[in-house]
Amino acid sequence: MSDWFGTYSTAAAINNGLDLEMPGPTEQRGKRVATALGVGKIKSSTIDERVASVLKLVERAGASGIPEGGPESCLDADQDRSVLRRLATESVVLLKNDDHVLPFRADKKAVIGPNAQKSFFCGGGSASLRPTRVVSILEGLRDQLEQPVEHTEACQIYNQLPVLGDIITAPDGTPGQFLMRIYTSPPTIQPNNSEITDTREAIDVLKLDDSNVVLYDYSNAAAPDNVVYATITADLVVENTDTYAFSLTVAGTATLYLDNALIVDNSHSQKRGTSFFGSGSVEQINHVQLVANRVYKLRVEFGSAATSDLNKAGVPVFGAGGVRIGCARCSNESLELDRAVELAKTADQVVVCVGLGPEWESEGCDRSLYELPGRQSELISRVAAINKHVVVIIQSGTPVSGPWDQVAAVMQTWYGGNELGHGIADIVLGRESPSGKLPMSWPRCIEDNPSFLSYRSEAGACNYNEDIFVGYRFYDKTKRKVQWSFGFGLSYASFILQQPSVQLRGSGVDGNILVTLPVCNNSATTSGKEVIQVYVSRITPSSVSRPVKELKGFAKLFVAAGETRQAAIEIPLKNAVSVWDVTTNSWLLEEGIYKLSVGNSSDSSLLSTQFQVPITQHWRGL
Repeated sequence: MSDWFGTYSTAAAINNGLDLEMPGPTEQRGKRVATALGVGKIKSSTIDERVASVLKLVERAGASGIPEGGPESCLDADQDRSVLRRLATESVVLLKNDDHVLPFRADKKAVIGPNAQKSFFCGGGSASLRPTRVVSILEGLRDQLEQPVEHTEACQIYNQLPVLGDIITAPDGTPGQFLMRIYTSPPTIQPNNSEITDTREAIDVLKLDDSNVVLYDYSNAAAPDNVVYATITADLVVENTDTYAFSLTVAGTATLYLDNALIVDNSHSQKRGTSFFGSGSVEQINHVQLVANRVYKLRVEFGSAATSDLNKAGVPVFGAGGVRIGCARCSNESLELDRAVELAKTADQVVVCVGLGPEWESEGCDRSLYELPGRQSELISRVAAINKHVVVIIQSGTPVSGPWDQVAAVMQTWYGGNELGHGIADIVLGRESPSGKLPMSWPRCIEDNPSFLSYRSEAGACNYNEDIFVGYRFYDKTKRKVQWSFGFGLSYASFILQQPSVQLRGSGVDGNILVTLPVCNNSATTSGKEVIQVYVSRITPSSVSRPVKELKGFAKLFVAAGETRQAAIEIPLKNAVSVWDVTTNSWLLEEGIYKLSVGNSSDSSLLSTQFQVPITQHWRGL
């Protein structure tokens, strides 16, 4: 199956095994297949193979018992929550813990930062799901502490203004929801622009609770060409009299009104942005003064993707497009930062929650910043200057730069799922020992990234100039230092790896390497898990360029306090030593002497031994 709009040929794709072109309706199939068959570029037997594969998929889907178009279901029993909590806990990577500042005691704590109360449980785009419940970091800590936990956001990290949420109510009184009436023609406005003359007949009425409205899969027989218009209506009430920012981001055209007064216009002079996978506009924002507890009539007029001048040839357009309505109360961040500093002064220990979120990390676009967005770095520096018992909790899916040298402890927690708050609290408070490891190198700055000079496409070409030297392979080869290395992660326990032994079982492509070594936990009171990592290097000169070393196996092992356990890692020999041979279009298992190294990160003090491969073999497959 192809990625969306990732198919650029008909005969070549089919002949090389592409069963399914996505999305539909297809561009490279249909009549083009008939033409290719007629001129002999595709055999009918090849078409039969591709069709058989699709039919097998249909059979497997049908055998699952999940009804087509049925309602969503979920697993949310106590045992499911327990599993999710364990996964969240074991994924946390402790990057820094100077003077053993962690785990924190049950003293007076302050929880500060924009990610503390937000439920960033997953990334954006296709990675996102609608959860039954999410435990925030703040909630997770409060659940485990008897004393009150003080909290302030201090600053914001909006990439786009947040969706409307609970400030709106549907016309029928349902909180947090709105109505979306869909038509085949645009609205007609009275000359005084006071109200809509709605003589149109709606072809559909949707009741929604997310003002990020995506209509990629929307279809209606009354609008076969996906040219539709929609009127969104809701009552809007805010709790505080203040200035509020409203925004529209759209794949199509849209205007926003409050009490029939135009607030935001994103229908004219549009500029292309990264929204809606590159098919949408930049965010248009305007500010308005609102009065607390007054009911405002919110209305948004939307036209589908085909109504926008941004809908140009060469840019993928997904169905009827979409619209995102945002709103946020404007705040004085300088005053909020001052409040955070005062809160940190009176706390025994401070948890600073920073990072990114699904609006910063999603599919279809690259991050524009390597630094923490907004004033998060300033927040960390100011808090660390007046309180030495600070742990910074980072939520992100990729590395970010910040003032890590100014704080005693740093934890990378990713997007930890429904139980992220409880999992993180278990580590912060010492109920569990951290055991996560970095699955990537963490550069000091963006310029240190292997692909920094060539990651963009130019003139339609994308050059992967880093070749095989990606990640730690690049840093090993160039002897360049990183902030934290691939495979790195601290523990509250104290592990010592002892000299490994290597046993070759079998030979050639059917052989295996068995690596065994004792793992000691020198801690008297703290049990924990360690990840033992096996790297392989070639000592004999090779016929092709190779990395300095490559990770070939690993195992996570629980070792109780004061005990020693034996770790055993078995690796297929062909996976451990083979390289791709472009001259034979096959894998090359190359005879020679190899070094096998064991450690708990890619740049730790590795324990090494050697083994010999007696024969050279070529092989294909996986």
